[in-house]
Amino acid sequence: MDTSQPDYTPPPPRRQQEINDAYERNIAAGEAPYANVWLKTRGELDWVMNVRGWGDTTGNEAVAGANFAHAIFDSALLGDCDLAGANLDGASLSYTNLDKANFTRASLHSVNAYSISLIQARLDHASLYEAALDGARLHLATCVEADLRRVSLKRADLRETNLYMTKLIGADLSLANLSQTKAAAAYFSEADLHGVTLADADCNNALFYAADLTGADMRRIDLILAELNGADLIRADLSDAQLQMANLSSANLLGAKLERADLSAAKMEKARLDEVDLSTCTLESTKFGDPG
Repeated sequence: MDTSQPDYTPPPPRRQQEINDAYERNIAAGEAPYANVWLKTRGELDWVMNVRGWGDTTGNEAVAGANFAHAIFDSALLGDCDLAGANLDGASLSYTNLDKANFTRASLHSVNAYSISLIQARLDHASLYEAALDGARLHLATCVEADLRRVSLKRADLRETNLYMTKLIGADLSLANLSQTKAAAAYFSEADLHGVTLADADCNNALFYAADLTGADMRRIDLILAELNGADLIRADLSDAQLQMANLSSANLLGAKLERADLSAAKMEKARLDEVDLSTCTLESTKFGDPG
């Protein structure tokens, strides 16, 4: 068997009976249909989808009311399945391979998905509020206008991910890699971003109010019109950053590197600039000192 590809084989009759018996017990107890049921293969997932009249996972039919809340998919190789609009709240997805999967408008509140692989997956408008995604791989995924508030993405790989207007308020992205991420107008307020890599990222108009960016690698980042007021940028590397018209009022830039950064028309009132060398920065119309 090719273990690099999903196993599409339908479950044998005995396994079908086991899954159906668990379904009946959950329904009788008023629980989610597949709560605590471990679906181990793509074939089992497809079989359940068809039996319940939820369409299929190939994208050929619409997923109507698919409910996998609190189901278990740990370590399953599911690949590019289509679960757009599905309910996976509280599901367990640790070490699961869902590369190129479609979760558009799906609900994944509080999922446990440590080291999940979502490379090139679609999560646009999905809700992952308080999800645990430490070590997740989201390289080249799209999360446009997704709800990732209070999500944990420690040490996650989000290189070249599309986070346009995504809500990451209060999220933990410490030590994550967001290089070349497209995060224009994204919400990072009060997020933990210490030690993150944001090199070459597009974060224009993004909100970093009171975010912790201590030691962050932000070389060549686009922060035009971004809101960084009250952010901690202690010893962050902002070399060659584009900070035109950005708001850094009351930001802590202690020991930050700003070599060749463009701070034209930036707001720097009450910013802490100890141990910062601005000699190579562009400072045209930059606003220093107390406002007013």
